[in-house]
Amino acid sequence: MAGVGARGIALPLCHGFAMKAESPSTSAAESIKARMMRGALGAGMLHAVGVGVLFLMQTVLGRLLGLEEYGIFSYALALTGILALIAPLGWPNAIVRFTAEYREHQKWGLLKGVLLRAHQITLGSALSISLCLLGASFWPGIPMGIAASLRFSALLVPVISFVSLRRRVLQAVYAINVSIAFEEIVLPALVMAACFTFTVTTASRALWVYWMAALVVLLMASISVWKRIPAEVKIARSEFQTGQWVAVALPMMVGGITQIIMNRSGTLLLGAMVDMETVGLFTAANRLSNLNTFILGAISTITMPMLAASFHGGRKKQLSQVMRQAILWSACGSLPLFLIMVIWPDFLLGLFGTSFKEGAPLLRVLALGQYVNAATGPVGLNLLMSGKERKFALSIVVITAVNILASYLVIPHYGSIGVAWVTAASVAVLNGWLLFLTIRFSQI
Repeated sequence: MAGVGARGIALPLCHGFAMKAESPSTSAAESIKARMMRGALGAGMLHAVGVGVLFLMQTVLGRLLGLEEYGIFSYALALTGILALIAPLGWPNAIVRFTAEYREHQKWGLLKGVLLRAHQITLGSALSISLCLLGASFWPGIPMGIAASLRFSALLVPVISFVSLRRRVLQAVYAINVSIAFEEIVLPALVMAACFTFTVTTASRALWVYWMAALVVLLMASISVWKRIPAEVKIARSEFQTGQWVAVALPMMVGGITQIIMNRSGTLLLGAMVDMETVGLFTAANRLSNLNTFILGAISTITMPMLAASFHGGRKKQLSQVMRQAILWSACGSLPLFLIMVIWPDFLLGLFGTSFKEGAPLLRVLALGQYVNAATGPVGLNLLMSGKERKFALSIVVITAVNILASYLVIPHYGSIGVAWVTAASVAVLNGWLLFLTIRFSQI
């Protein structure tokens, strides 16, 4: 195909993609390792800044709102976050895959069609969810705080869904840093600026501020996407293969939702079968253990479009290089934090409060499972980007079902430590199996 670098990433600059500083270099001499290193470092630094800005936003709002109002705000935002992941019905990940495929083969009509259809389906799904939330908020006997949270979630879900979709489109055209900055840095920064500018003392005002900030970010992201879409796509006649696209997107959605369920099933079961004190200990340990995947997250951001482009461009050797490098960096980069969690779990849990130190055994076990997750690299994304989304979805559904059943059975006898071992084993088995599938299909 026409591109820069016969066996490289083959980014078709001559067909209108505005690849700026965020995109991989088009020099044929530049190695895959160098491109990944630069991208992963940039993404990692932005993720770190985003974590800091988000923490500051939460701190500012906590001080301004007080405990009860902050609780309403947090509930609405948490609910919005979950539903905004469901609303696009798997299209965000599908967009990355299809953009890479159609760009590689210069199928501009199909590229335009898949972008339009993704936005149409996301809009319809998000509005449907919003109407359900709005109706539920008027249910007789529902507490006022929860009713208010449901109404604001109804307002936020469509906007946040489109912010997430725009982020994936930007990643698909290699605007990696821009995609991270808008959602993780600009959004919370705008919220903080508005809090200092206006008088924000209630959850309602805070949520209005968040909604307006999200609209601004959506507008900025939309402009950025428009600038990076090839001229050929803008003038092409839309072509649609909706059935084929949905067949790919839905397994991705199922896999994503099931991952959320697996991550939270232990907490929910402990809350129903034991007590909230145990839930607090388990949740704190679980959140800390998830930090093991910070490096993996940064690497996945840059490798996701590279994996899709390599696969659909028929560059199997390059695909293998990307995967091997990603696994190596993720395993090595996550090792120091894993060792800290194993050696000094009391210190880390003590940051939540002295009473949380009792969860040290939980952290050691959960950290082990998440390190296996990090050490196997972006195997799940690799399968999603290379046409194995059904195998990915089936794998995670089966293992999640086993995880829930096993947790239910061990709680009466072993309590939270039993759930920790089940959770860690489930994560390790899932990622080990996905790695096996990746090797089996000769992609590593």
